[in-house]
Amino acid sequence: MARRPVLPAAVRRPGRTPAAGPHLARHGLQEPTAGRRGRGTRDPRHRRPRDARRSAAGAVNVPIGWALVAIQFALLGRLGEQVIRSRHRRAWSTILGVALGTLGGSVAGLASYDLREHLTAHPAPTEHAVLRTTGIYGVVRHPIYTGLLLIGLGAALIARTRRAAFALGALAALLNVKSRFEERMLLDRFPDYAVYARHVLRFIPR
Repeated sequence: MARRPVLPAAVRRPGRTPAAGPHLARHGLQEPTAGRRGRGTRDPRHRRPRDARRSAAGAVNVPIGWALVAIQFALLGRLGEQVIRSRHRRAWSTILGVALGTLGGSVAGLASYDLREHLTAHPAPTEHAVLRTTGIYGVVRHPIYTGLLLIGLGAALIARTRRAAFALGALAALLNVKSRFEERMLLDRFPDYAVYARHVLRFIPR
């Protein structure tokens, strides 16, 4: 009667993980894995680091942001062109338009001064930006955009043309989109922005 081969002690001992080595392959045994992962965990090699996700999102946000900036200045230029070419001005609308434009310029200038070295035309915050919640930023979340809207409204009142009114409406829609785009990045950068946004409106003071 043929005798059954005796397996090495490292293989046949119950309750012990077989030692890795060439003798396992000779007996048709599979070398054990390094360990069993817990339920719901993923291989760290397949995880995407948070910084990598931010970097990828930033690479997409940069051209989108500059496209919004380009459209914004194009619409402001269109409004200025309508003011220059307008031949249907009225005294009351001109006075009101100049007053609104002056107010808008003051608001935008004050907000720009508050930002100082962190001021940028691109909606993404600068590398060393801080969250401003006081001063004019305690009144509205986007005072520069509020100022631009007042300037645009003043220009439309002075021009009194359909093209100026259309450009003003397009500017308002664009700044709404741009501000929401900017706020997504601010929320990712500053977790406290959500609390700030609940107490301060976007363009109009409470």
